[in-house]
Amino acid sequence: MLRYKSQPDWIDRSPNGWSGLIQSQMVANPDLAEDREADYLIVGGGLAGLEAAAHLVEVDPSASIVLCESYIIGENSAGKNSGFMIELPHNLQASNYAGQFERDKRMTRIKKRAIEFIDANIAAYGLRPGILQRQGKFNAAATAGSVRKVIEYTRYLESLGEDCRILNGGEIQSALGIDFYQKAVYTPNTALLQPAEYVRTLANALGRLDNILICENTRLKALVRDPDCFVASVGDHFVKARKIILANNGGIEKLGIFEGRLIHMMTYSSLTAPLDTEQSAHFDNYDDWGVIPAHPLGTTVRKLSGDTTGGQTRILIRNTFKVGRKDSSRGRVLERLRHRHRRSFEQRFGDRLDTPFEYTWGGQLCLTSNGSPIVKELERDLYMAVCCNGLGTINSTLAGHCVADLASETGRHDELAEELICCGQPDDIDFRPISDAILNCKLMLGQHHAGREL
Repeated sequence: MLRYKSQPDWIDRSPNGWSGLIQSQMVANPDLAEDREADYLIVGGGLAGLEAAAHLVEVDPSASIVLCESYIIGENSAGKNSGFMIELPHNLQASNYAGQFERDKRMTRIKKRAIEFIDANIAAYGLRPGILQRQGKFNAAATAGSVRKVIEYTRYLESLGEDCRILNGGEIQSALGIDFYQKAVYTPNTALLQPAEYVRTLANALGRLDNILICENTRLKALVRDPDCFVASVGDHFVKARKIILANNGGIEKLGIFEGRLIHMMTYSSLTAPLDTEQSAHFDNYDDWGVIPAHPLGTTVRKLSGDTTGGQTRILIRNTFKVGRKDSSRGRVLERLRHRHRRSFEQRFGDRLDTPFEYTWGGQLCLTSNGSPIVKELERDLYMAVCCNGLGTINSTLAGHCVADLASETGRHDELAEELICCGQPDDIDFRPISDAILNCKLMLGQHHAGREL
């Protein structure tokens, strides 16, 4: 008899700026109120779990689905990322984001499909169109060393045949309204997402369907295989399901799966209060934009306005990585990070903006040492789509779509499935917690070397 018993997981409950913008919609579904039977039980209400549910509705429309989320959809990790849907090479372990040419070319083609999947969900379920903006992104450099990285990255994108345009200081100022950066490459096909609004409103729409039950604040406690189905202890009740899809990212380790092979990491963001009338007027002639630092450990910036913020203008800052999760979002930690974000903010906007931060929060990442996402059938009728490797909006969406094809009886196997399913397994990580401490030291050193990029 196959049995998995889940250990209680640490949940990051720090307030989230993205969900704060849609507070009126942040009403959680109730937890599981009674025992249920279903064709599919999906564990995890993030991007992977919701995409799996949405795609199952398409390919197996008569199937009954129960989706359980251990916290609140939109306040979970999926709702806390910076919202860049980066379809281009974005290797965080490389100095200039470039990877292996043939794989990058293939994966770029595949990643563009994730944006199409989210676009399709927005249209199919009547979500706010502006949740996903095809504004492109700027990979921008603030130092001479990073300028070289931008030039290298631009040449690499050109060799892949991707649309990109190099910008110098004055052109960047004309595009962004700030004069901090020396050089940037603009890639017009990257999309920018309001992550909390997307997962929250998609969950609400799916939950209105007759064949889907969505439960929040509902933790998977144990999983046992009976001869013809699985029996899951979920919250205070049981779900009998023919098939299980585990889409709970790093939470997979709490079931005893891939123990010691996953890297849990936190990164941190701050969102300003609304800019006042005079400050907002400075940005009136600028579209919303997003900046990725040329140095992988630098500062990400987004300018937000319009329907995304209720007609207000706000600035989002994200930087700092730390291995480990527990105690990583306590008040004293967030206060220290808020000060760091303030320095980064003032470097870029100077005295022009003195708006305080309204929100500061941490978001969880789950990585593998070999960068391998995990989409596979672990045991008969037990599937998983986990380990976003720092690109959750893209990788989790792709993994959720792929695992739905894998778990359904449609027999769909295309380039996406072949790529994700063949990625292998995460490597073992030896000598923990020493290895975590060493990685944190490397991150601190890298952030120091980022200099003005941080």
